Amino acid sequence: MNREPSEATMDRLLGRFLEEFECGLREVSGEEQSDVAEGGEKAVPLDDESQSRPASRNESKAGAKKTRAQARGSKVAVKKIPQTQRTSGRAFNPGTPINRWGKELLVLIFAMVVDAGRTTAADYPNPEVTISHVCRNWRNVALSAPSLWTFFHFDGSAAECVPKDRLKAYLKRSKKLPLNLWLAVINDGPLPYYEQREVVELLIPHLNRCRRFSLETDEAAHFHEFACDIEDMEAPLLQTFAFSGTTWLDNFDEKKILSNWSPNTFLGGSPSLKFVTLSCLGIAEYRPPLDAVVDLRLEADFCSDFSVRCNSDALDGILTLPHLRALSIRGAFFEIASIPNGTTVEAKSLEHFRCDQHTEGPNLVSVGEYFLSRIYGPRLMSLTLEDLTEIEEYQVCRYPSP
Repeated sequence: MNREPSEATMDRLLGRFLEEFECGLREVSGEEQSDVAEGGEKAVPLDDESQSRPASRNESKAGAKKTRAQARGSKVAVKKIPQTQRTSGRAFNPGTPINRWGKELLVLIFAMVVDAGRTTAADYPNPEVTISHVCRNWRNVALSAPSLWTFFHFDGSAAECVPKDRLKAYLKRSKKLPLNLWLAVINDGPLPYYEQREVVELLIPHLNRCRRFSLETDEAAHFHEFACDIEDMEAPLLQTFAFSGTTWLDNFDEKKILSNWSPNTFLGGSPSLKFVTLSCLGIAEYRPPLDAVVDLRLEADFCSDFSVRCNSDALDGILTLPHLRALSIRGAFFEIASIPNGTTVEAKSLEHFRCDQHTEGPNLVSVGEYFLSRIYGPRLMSLTLEDLTEIEEYQVCRYPSP
């Protein structure tokens, strides 16, 4: 739809028009005529009868006044265009074939468009907003369908303003349906970091109805208060939780080794949580309960600061989770001093395992070596070990995985 020109735009166009008009009057009256011809010789005047009579000052003022009146009339006419479009739309849009379809069918089509927009967000951001601006009927249908407003995406690396009004509209229009939130709070973005954090702060009271939550930041140390806010929170609908943060953790005075997972997030309960992705800071301050998790990814860059790590006992506890089917480890999340002799650990549910061989010390055992030497996986279907050159000697578990 064409948007109505702003008042400032109309005034600017009107001023430019009047300047050009007055310039034309001066040319006609001879104020800007040169008495020298192009070749440098004096121009030869025409006879008196063929010369144009210069316009008088009163005539020039009268012409300018008339032009201003015509311009004001044009301005009023331009303002009436959107109203005319709306009137025409109300008269003809109800008769179009697509608007004769039922509301349920339109909602289904809109939902398919919105879902397709998740994969083309860079080219077609917020398709639900575009749909609601097509015509009155589409807007009424879109606003009456809460499922279209349950996905909210904010990318601080590209955003030019904090979409607080849009977020509030989504929270209101989605009613009580589960939310799907993807947030990237980036310090190198065009917006100040503290302004981007306002989006996260607005969402905290609504996380109890969140189904998917993903937060990425390059200044994770500033989210310590957020960790405190969700520590005792209950998340009954949460299925996916991802936290990716890269920073130096100044709030940890010394290295800490965990002998068990010991959750410190969503202690109120998250019985539906199935998919978890954590970075180095995530394992320090955002460890959710893993009782129902089927896919766990502990992944961080090698340059990350691991102020908190887990030992072999914690790794055994993760591998023996009752529902865990896929585990990915990238980075020095674990500090394993040695491999116990004569004992094996059975990972009954594990089907897919992937890890690298990165360690923080020369005398430490890599996760891959530990897994091959100690873990028995009766249901294991895929095993991916990266950078095997760091494994010098190892013995495969005497109960090899099929």
